[in-house]
Amino acid sequence: MMKNIVVFFIFSAFLVSSLFAQKTTTNHAQLRDLKVAYFNERLQLTKSEALQFWEVYDRYEKERLELKQLLKKRENLKKSSEMSDTEIYDFMNNYFVIKEKELVVQKKYFDELKKILPAQKWMKLVHIEEQFRKYLFKQAQLKNKNSPITK
Repeated sequence: MMKNIVVFFIFSAFLVSSLFAQKTTTNHAQLRDLKVAYFNERLQLTKSEALQFWEVYDRYEKERLELKQLLKKRENLKKSSEMSDTEIYDFMNNYFVIKEKELVVQKKYFDELKKILPAQKWMKLVHIEEQFRKYLFKQAQLKNKNSPITK
């Protein structure tokens, strides 16, 4: 039972990120362009704010991606069905250590962004990130639904 819960937990945590894990460089560039347009429009960034914002936000995303990749490497070491209870507990402890590091990175960069964005825009950013993830997830669902393979 515990192993099933761990598998579900891990699967849920990486569902959205794995949807885009195998995309080509072109798709990454298109995704980046879409994100820039989405954030700039919803945050109503001035040119000056946008230049400063994306410089900081790109560094933030790079660090966050490195942590996600580290977590993904750990996930791929063994299937949970092949792990002992001790290995599962160790895995989960490592998972939480990495999640704590993600929180530290997030706080560091949001502290930097507070210096660039007015309070109202800074506050919107948290919501816009979540809205963008949901938007991408819906787009992936629509793409899969309309795919000739799934028809």
